[in-house]
Amino acid sequence: MIQFTFDAKKIIQIVDFLVARNSFSLNYTKMIKLLYIADKEALAKHDIVITGDRYFSMKNGPVLSGVLDLVNGEFAVPEAQELWNNHFNTIGHEIVSKDKRPMSYDQLSDFELSLLTEIDNKYKNYDYGHMINLTHDKNKFSEVRWKEAEKMGTSLHLGIEDILKNLGRTDEEIEELEKETNSIIDEHRQLKNPC
Repeated sequence: MIQFTFDAKKIIQIVDFLVARNSFSLNYTKMIKLLYIADKEALAKHDIVITGDRYFSMKNGPVLSGVLDLVNGEFAVPEAQELWNNHFNTIGHEIVSKDKRPMSYDQLSDFELSLLTEIDNKYKNYDYGHMINLTHDKNKFSEVRWKEAEKMGTSLHLGIEDILKNLGRTDEEIEELEKETNSIIDEHRQLKNPC
């Protein structure tokens, strides 16, 4: 199974970047859909993701589980939740920046900033309902099994492999990416915990 690394500090910078571009307040359903689309585009272009999050199909489309947990104040790591809470308030369905000034985006590459800008510009006039309808489009997002999730009344795991298959990658290409990803994750673990 392919899984990238979730970094709460990076997620906060990603969300801040989008929130700042939207007058420091952004509907969290729209934000989650924008992040899913950005990750899918990053996979299409460079076999990477921006968020490192895990995805699930739900009745309203794809969801990034870590981001949703942060929004709901339910993230499993208290320090990460506290860091999020220091930067954002959830008011109704809006993520609101506490600082009202863009932060430093030193965790984000030029590619990531450019892609987030492109995605935000493309969907600037979409509200959360339009974003849900967009991600229900089977021609663009056939990997998102929202009808099945709605029928079962639950969420369904949506793997990187599912997204890559939708993008036309072969099983061999997906297997190679899994090996590369696991190797990189192992190297990062060794660097953080040398023994």
